[in-house]
Amino acid sequence: MPSTLVFVVVVAVAGLITVALSVRLKSVLTNVGRDRAGADPWTQPVGIERTKSGFLLGHLPDCAQAPIERIALWDNNSHPLWEVAGPPTPLNQFVIGTPPKGFTTVHAFEKTSATTMVRVVVVRRLAGVAGGRYIPTDLRIGKVVTLDEKKEHVYTADGFKGLDLCPLPGVKNPDTVPVSSTAAPNP
Repeated sequence: MPSTLVFVVVVAVAGLITVALSVRLKSVLTNVGRDRAGADPWTQPVGIERTKSGFLLGHLPDCAQAPIERIALWDNNSHPLWEVAGPPTPLNQFVIGTPPKGFTTVHAFEKTSATTMVRVVVVRRLAGVAGGRYIPTDLRIGKVVTLDEKKEHVYTADGFKGLDLCPLPGVKNPDTVPVSSTAAPNP
């Protein structure tokens, strides 16, 4: 009889925790939603760099630093291509497709077409969502690329890290000058 009572209490507590986490996750992810090219709900960027060995590094500028709880790649229909979650962890960069230390894989990495626009979404504790877009064929070795409002920006890794790319909502920073800017191709 006591073991049945313990079992019921454990199941009830697990159910409550599941409901609480689901509500919290839903409240964060509903702010991201379905892709609308150039109308993303984040104001703080994530830049992507291709390394000489072919890995893709996600970068957050200094102004967007906050403990990360979840990293996801989505296609234009918000279909997950890769997703990891873990305890709030300070990261200024991460390898796409490889979970950071302490994170677990929610959705295994799926390779996509080299010409498909991909969104990278970083959920940060207390700071909300940061994100970015990239098209794999547009990435450059040793350069951090961001894509906003259908315009591509290319930075050095150190330059991207130190730039003030996190304006207050509705305020553009006229002093932020990328290494180069080009119009992005329509996918």
